[in-house]
Order: sequence, then C-alpha cells, then structure tokens
Amino acid sequence: MFGLIKNSTIIIVLSHLLLSCTTLEKVKTGHEALNRKQYAVAIELFQKEYKSAKTIDKAEIAFLLGECYRNIKQTENAVKWYLNSAESGNESDQLFYNTGLMFKQTGQYGQALKYFDKVSVKNNQLFLQAKRERDICRQANQWQTLYNQ
Repeated sequence: MFGLIKNSTIIIVLSHLLLSCTTLEKVKTGHEALNRKQYAVAIELFQKEYKSAKTIDKAEIAFLLGECYRNIKQTENAVKWYLNSAESGNESDQLFYNTGLMFKQTGQYGQALKYFDKVSVKNNQLFLQAKRERDICRQANQWQTLYNQ
C-alpha cells in the first residue's frame, strides 16, 4: 500500500517537473515570459535582446527589465533599468511613477519626489496616485529630517 503511494507521488512530481520544463521551452520571447510571470526567464531573454537592440528599442527593453526586477522585489536593479530606460529616451508617466515607487521603497524620498513630480498627465489615475505618493514622501522626508536632528 505504502509502496503504491510512494510510486504515485514520484510519478506526480516527475510529471510536474516535465510540464514546467516544457513550459520553459515554449517561452521564446521576454514578453511571453513576462506575461507568464516567469520573471527570471524574462530577465535573461530581455538582457539578450538589449545587447543587440537598436537605441530606440533599448528604452522599452530597459523598462521591461525594470518591471521584471520590480516584480521580484529587486529594487536596486529595477531602479538601474528604469534609469537606463529614461537615459535611452523613455519619458512615459508609467516609467516616472515606477521609478518614484522604487526610490520610495528604499527610503530615498527626495529622489522619489523628483520622479513623482515628472508624472504629467493630469486628471488620470496615475497622476492622482503620483500625487498621493508625493504627499507621503514629503511627510516621510519631514520625519527623516526631524529624526536626524
């Protein structure tokens, strides 16, 4: 009886491993991996794309790398790639908002404020969220200043 349960468990585990390997093989682009939330795979694929990309495409790929790192909570890498995206010409409100969030998470409220202030499309949801985040960062900055005195 117990031998049958062990064999069944082994078969189930092996079938799951086989399915996961098959899934990884099917992912051909970073976009597919990102959509499947396979962030480590997406990072690897996007980094390969980035090396051979034209300058205009580098901004988008760098942003997507930032998104991958943000999703796996690697804040410093996310900031690095978001800034790279901005340097490559990306001026999207989403980029500025996400960069602000990453700086906020690391306690760099002054830097966060700079990026939240760049969110420019007024009267949309992202602008309103950035406004709330700016208020939070200003308050946190004041607390840090008082604490450090």
